[in-house]
Amino acid sequence: TAPLKERGGVYTSHARSYIALGQSPTNLLALDETAAVWRAHGVKVQHSHLIFVGDRTWPTTDRTLEHLDHLRAEGVDIACDAFPYVGGNTTLVVFMPPWTLNQLRRVVTDPAQRQRVAGTLDRVLPSLGMRWEDTQILWVPRRELAHYEGQTIADIARARRQEPTETYLDLVGELGSQTRIMNWNYSGRDAEEGSLRKVLRHGACCFETDTILTGNGVDNPASYGTFPRLLGRYVRDLKLLTLPEAVRRMTGFNAERMNLRGRGRIARGLAADLVVFDPDAVGDRWPEGTPSTRPSGIETVVLNGRVVVDQGRFDRRVRAGVVLRSQ
Repeated sequence: TAPLKERGGVYTSHARSYIALGQSPTNLLALDETAAVWRAHGVKVQHSHLIFVGDRTWPTTDRTLEHLDHLRAEGVDIACDAFPYVGGNTTLVVFMPPWTLNQLRRVVTDPAQRQRVAGTLDRVLPSLGMRWEDTQILWVPRRELAHYEGQTIADIARARRQEPTETYLDLVGELGSQTRIMNWNYSGRDAEEGSLRKVLRHGACCFETDTILTGNGVDNPASYGTFPRLLGRYVRDLKLLTLPEAVRRMTGFNAERMNLRGRGRIARGLAADLVVFDPDAVGDRWPEGTPSTRPSGIETVVLNGRVVVDQGRFDRRVRAGVVLRSQ
């Protein structure tokens, strides 16, 4: 961290845990751990991401945000980030106990070890408010098994006439550890998004996508929809945020947090990174379209002074992006 402080960098912590288990919710402990880096080294810290996984964790939202406010009032230079969906992508093996990760195939094929893991999953996941109906296969590295993409663990279990936990363990062996999934229980589920809205409304929250794009499979809708969804659903429709505040927290605030000079604002002499959109039409098209459906209302995008989207059409020939470095 010393070189970070000398160069004006930022320490970003992918939070140790988000789920509430036991006497002290581990998401609160993780927030303290992030703040401890600032206290020990005086370097700016970013808590990534402020999400609440599993419905037993959602009730800790107010306590967590109050704790974040308390830390900032103390002078801790800390902020967080989130995406505007009640789901996030991760890997299929996210539910597997740590001791299994270097021997996955052996564990899922050995009856005794498999029974041990199944017992743990059947006990722990319900206690966290997590359901197999919420876990969707996004992308499978073995393309001959691509027919599983888009299905939930519960869907596949019904087709196989198995218990979902048994299906999950079979899929770990069949599909591989790099298989990507979507968990639809992050800070809400379906229309229930009270926790998500509280986080998005908080002034210390930067907006981000947290997605991985591939040439095939099912995409996380946040890949194309994050910023249009914020501007459409949460600014125009729900009035959760003002337009200037939403734009600031997806541009200037982020650039400021990451020390990206010359970015994040419209001013003479700065990089010409511009988006022209129709505030009455902008929005994502999920779930009506597919997760890969391009958003509506984006007229023009200028990247480093070059037009990459014109009249809503993306020009793949233009390569205007550059690596951004903290200054």
